[in-house]
Amino acid sequence: MRCMLITLICAAALGGCATHLVPMSETTPVPKERILAQDVTTPASGRQRVTVVRNAGALFAGGVSVDVLVDGEPTAAIRTSEALSLYLPPGEHLLTTKVGGITASVPVMVPGRFPIYRIDMTEDDMKLQSSFE
Repeated sequence: MRCMLITLICAAALGGCATHLVPMSETTPVPKERILAQDVTTPASGRQRVTVVRNAGALFAGGVSVDVLVDGEPTAAIRTSEALSLYLPPGEHLLTTKVGGITASVPVMVPGRFPIYRIDMTEDDMKLQSSFE
């Protein structure tokens, strides 16, 4: 019995170390009180929608917000299983995420073929990568 309990605790701990994909249908929008830049988060003519999703499962950072920046400007604070819709004008943009001392960046071309960017986290790293879903 004791061995089984230890195995379950270890499995739960390891399962909380990395993130897992959250389907778009299961995300919630970032609340307005955590959106800092209205210009890139409001639909406008000639702009392309790009969505940033924070995947779930990183137990160590589950309650921590990740800052999202567009072209170096603070845009929003996103939490686990949330989605942030950005409306970007044509051209090249730099999408950056920050939490603590960890930063991840990716260039985004508008118009572009990747409509979704996902934030994945481990205990000591964060990745920001393009996605179709």
